[in-house]
Amino acid sequence: MKRVNLLISMIVLTALLASCATPTAEVVEKVVTQVVKETVKETVIVEGTPQVVEKVVTKIVEKEVKADRWSGPGFGGELHAASAGNPPTADAPTTTAAATQYIAIHVHETLVAMSENYKLKPMLAESWDVSDDGKTYTFHLRQGVKFHNGEEMTADDVVASFKRFMEVSVRAASFSLVESYEATDKYTVVFKLSKPSRAFLLNHAYVYAPMCIQPKSVIEGKGVGELQVPEDIIGTGPYKLVQYDPDTVWVVERHKDYQPLPGERDGMTGAKIPYFDKIYMHIVPDYAVQVAGLESGEFDLIENFTTVSFNSLKDNPEITAVEYYPAVCGSSCSTTQKSSPAMSSSARRSLLPWTWKKSGCTRPAVIRPNSGSTPTCGRQREPCTCRTTPWLSHITTRTM
Repeated sequence: MKRVNLLISMIVLTALLASCATPTAEVVEKVVTQVVKETVKETVIVEGTPQVVEKVVTKIVEKEVKADRWSGPGFGGELHAASAGNPPTADAPTTTAAATQYIAIHVHETLVAMSENYKLKPMLAESWDVSDDGKTYTFHLRQGVKFHNGEEMTADDVVASFKRFMEVSVRAASFSLVESYEATDKYTVVFKLSKPSRAFLLNHAYVYAPMCIQPKSVIEGKGVGELQVPEDIIGTGPYKLVQYDPDTVWVVERHKDYQPLPGERDGMTGAKIPYFDKIYMHIVPDYAVQVAGLESGEFDLIENFTTVSFNSLKDNPEITAVEYYPAVCGSSCSTTQKSSPAMSSSARRSLLPWTWKKSGCTRPAVIRPNSGSTPTCGRQREPCTCRTTPWLSHITTRTM
């Protein structure tokens, strides 16, 4: 099995954290054989007198157990990425910095989210109703969704999250039309506006300085800079923050109790599957060091790089280069993949099969934004059924 290293813009980072096919993430039953020891009592005759004694016996038994829900082909291992961006904070609602957003898309979720086709769809809200006058929004929450600390998400958490957002977020003015908000039962939250606003739902789905849902027990009464990092950076997302060393590295680990939506991943919503056990984001401001790390195998992903570096790397026979235009900035970006000897981690072994080769695609796949067109592979636009677009629907890439 060949090792795959990717040289890629951070715009496409999340593409590798979702799958081109969605395997089941349900816990399944399986039968295993186990050796167990039991203490039994039996009656023995000692010098003509019956006596009850205990002894330990060994048995081989079969029993049904719950398998790891995040196991099987495509799961496991670690992803090491490098970014020049140093997050100013891990407290997502307080900044629009892209480097913090890289953390937030793994850790946090919102009530509604954008699909790949820029449609607002449910995320933590199962559904919502809008009054006839357009001024009252009633959100019905999904039940059984767990935070990283094991608590179930309820309406009280939504109310606490919105209250803190309005107090600390740089985007608080986005919700200036909200007159009141309350939890009417355990899984229902009602927002009342001073006048209709077509931007209200969109502001809930916005990914920079997100109005993400966090546990009331952790965030209540906490101002800017008062959350402990990483302990208090808790969300409902597929990964949880376990390490945060400014200027050095941040690390997220799979949220074992994550509850993905059914169906396929669709932009920032749908079934977001945490394939890797851990993801490391190394802060490396020097692009030359990033490139060297890619070539040596230290990094699997690196951020934008210079044209000179790209031209040099694309001439490397071990590297396949792909050029594309990101939908947001409209400037040309590039990616490459490198083939080298066998990998030691299952994640890297699974990267190609699950991200590109599952449907016969042998190069990174990119698609046109907003078109709903069939993804294509590389610059030749060969037909491909892979889906490697990012969870960030608004920065889906398109072919050259």
